[in-house]
Amino acid sequence: MVRFGEVSAQREDRCGPLGGIYTALLTSRAEIILFMACDMPFVSVELLQTLARRAARARAVFSLEAGRAGFPFALRRTTQPVVQRQVQAGAFSLQALAKKLRARTLPAPGGALELFNINTPEDWREARQERRRNGTRKIPRSHKP
Repeated sequence: MVRFGEVSAQREDRCGPLGGIYTALLTSRAEIILFMACDMPFVSVELLQTLARRAARARAVFSLEAGRAGFPFALRRTTQPVVQRQVQAGAFSLQALAKKLRARTLPAPGGALELFNINTPEDWREARQERRRNGTRKIPRSHKP
């Protein structure tokens, strides 16, 4: 069963997503923590469930797009010392973290569109057009944003 916890103030500043990841690992009582980006509107429940299931057997599972590990991903709480060392070393890259953790990777079942993130007004327009074309259920596997 998925449970949602409280939001904690980030403990490390100026280190990108790793600061939030580190804070979550320090403050959560959950064994597996799912990390998501707020600008990825097409991520499926199927992907999130699969990440969580696979993290039960591995300490880190990252989604994979174009050969790169990224959001969303799941970490076991026991990865906190590794994340702490990455923060202390100034190694803030998710790629570096995934490599250090020897993370498993998982291609998104919905293809590239599922991991599409919105960073510009043009991205926002494209996401809205895709939503109008396909609704919320169908995500074409061949889409290349």
